[in-house]
Amino acid sequence: MGSPLGTKETRGFPPFSKPILIISGLLPADKRNHIKKLIEKYLEDFSRGRLKKPEKCELCRRKQCLNWHGFYSRQVISLAGTEYIPIRRVLCKECGKTFAVLPGFILKRRRYGIDVMRFALEGAERTTCEKAAGELVHIYGLFIDSLTIWLWKKKIPKLFLQAAPQM
Repeated sequence: MGSPLGTKETRGFPPFSKPILIISGLLPADKRNHIKKLIEKYLEDFSRGRLKKPEKCELCRRKQCLNWHGFYSRQVISLAGTEYIPIRRVLCKECGKTFAVLPGFILKRRRYGIDVMRFALEGAERTTCEKAAGELVHIYGLFIDSLTIWLWKKKIPKLFLQAAPQM
């Protein structure tokens, strides 16, 4: 793909294909295939205009007042690799706020997918942040600093990641 939606190589990292969600009990290859399917479905839904608008505005909470308002490209790093995906934006007719409609496998202001965060946090629960970072390098080729994992432990509620959609 020659567009911003194509896969990109990051400096110092091997080339990756597409992102992933962690599902307990799946082997690494199964997790990669699962997220690839999720990303492909998301990209297909995006290209065919099948993404759903939120029911209400995040700010004013009014219903039926949102219009599609363009899109932007965003980098997502997952267990399967790095992908640039389009993110739709909506505009509230009532309050004028514009916000992104994110797919269920990424969080606001985070470049790592929920799958990476889950894998790292589950590893940090079992052992240490350093060992979890080592597992990410050894199994998936993802270089994430142990301090980043430690910050995720402090900032991201476990209940949120457990309740995040598995798609």
